[in-house]
Amino acid sequence: MTLRYIPPKKTDLFDIVKIRTELFNQPLPSKGFSEIDALGTILLRGMQANRKKYTKNIIIQFPKIASLFFYLSVLLLKIVKLNNQRS
Repeated sequence: MTLRYIPPKKTDLFDIVKIRTELFNQPLPSKGFSEIDALGTILLRGMQANRKKYTKNIIIQFPKIASLFFYLSVLLLKIVKLNNQRS
């Protein structure tokens, strides 16, 4: 499965989950860092073990389990975002 990064629109979720290779070695900041940023960084850290499979391009090969987790996480975050807008 190939996940292609689409440049973000103004309020796109991918604007916050920065799927870039430069995040691979960055420590997780403790302050001023949203849960969505943390999720993106944790996902990227999880990919480090399989780094040989990933290109330095914007196209990233996800193992099936990681891609399932990613899509479920995005869905959950969208639900939370909608919930926050209602209240």
